[in-house]
This record gives sequence, structure tokens and C-alpha cells, in this order.
Amino acid sequence: MKLKSFILTIALSLFALSGLLAQDKYEYAIVYSAMGGGSKSGIIYVTKGKEYEEIPFKVDKGTATSNFLPLLDYVEKMENEGWQMYSTGNNGYIVIYYLRKKKNQ
Repeated sequence: MKLKSFILTIALSLFALSGLLAQDKYEYAIVYSAMGGGSKSGIIYVTKGKEYEEIPFKVDKGTATSNFLPLLDYVEKMENEGWQMYSTGNNGYIVIYYLRKKKNQ
């Protein structure tokens, strides 16, 4: 009887441990842009892990506050690099994209 309990305990422990080890690990990024008033230029801000980047842009049509094509193009570029958008947010004219990518293990 004790042997059955011992084997069952070991099996359950291994099952629980394998579940913890099988969880995916992700790298996270935040991408957003901020623009001023009726300006034709703005900046895309990118934070990936411990990296930070500012990417200036200009729009031909509309204003930087109404034309989100540069921001969407950048997010699409990241998705082509393996990033996955998992959430969005906004704060006034600031549109925020939250992305993640599985870490290589």
C-alpha cells in the first residue's frame, strides 16, 4: 500500500513539475506614437525588453494625429518578425500596442 502511495506521489509531482516547465516564456514590447496638434510629423516610441528606440515619421495626408499608417506599418513589421499583438490601449491621441514574442529556449 505504501508503495502505491509513493508511486502515485512521484507521478503527481512529475506531472505538476512538467506543467510548470511547459509554460511559454515571452519577451514583451510596447509601441506607441505621440504627435503634436496639427503637425505632419510625430515620433513612434518602441520599448522591447531593455531596448528603447524613437522613430521620427512624417505623413503626406492628414496630420500625425489622424494618420496612423506609420504606426500601423511599424507594428506590422514587428508582427512579421514574430511579435504578436496581445492588447491595445489609448490615452487621448496616443494609441498603444502591446506585443509579445516567445523567447528561444
